[in-house]
Amino acid sequence: MPSSISHIVAGASLGYSLSGGRRGALFFFSAALISILPDLDVLAFGFGIPYGDIFGHRGFFHSLVFSAIMSLATVLIWFRGRDGAAAERVRLCAMLFIIAASHPVLDALTSGGRGIGLFIPFYNERLFFPWRPIAVSPIGVREFFSEWGLRVMKSELRYVIVPSFMMIIVAFIIRLALRRDVQD
Repeated sequence: MPSSISHIVAGASLGYSLSGGRRGALFFFSAALISILPDLDVLAFGFGIPYGDIFGHRGFFHSLVFSAIMSLATVLIWFRGRDGAAAERVRLCAMLFIIAASHPVLDALTSGGRGIGLFIPFYNERLFFPWRPIAVSPIGVREFFSEWGLRVMKSELRYVIVPSFMMIIVAFIIRLALRRDVQD
């Protein structure tokens, strides 16, 4: 898995790019939270749930179904009555789904682990993408502050953090160009 730092950066940049940067603090807090939430499944180890179990690490909580559930729950709990129109809540849910789904997608691009349960409960096999350029992050904090962690951060800078900032810049430029077209 990429580190929580990279998941948050990717989630925030997707949130900014998809929302036009016009959302409040609650939206960006939600984007950050929903982008790292799937990794709470590491707690399964403490309950004796094996890695390869459907509810083990990178299982159901890394699925697109879980991403959909979390985005819908976030909108229903935190944004009910805030953005009036149902169509706006659907757009908000769609944005949060894309942000949440970025987590398992990034994990499927890593070099380690046993795959991602992207389609659980419909297909229980764990998957990786054929191209896996992101160095897998250690789970423990101590291991993160080691040579392994340094390799991970270099990898994440190249394949997650820099592209995330580039996405923000491109989204900003596109919005600027669209505003100029409207004004002309």
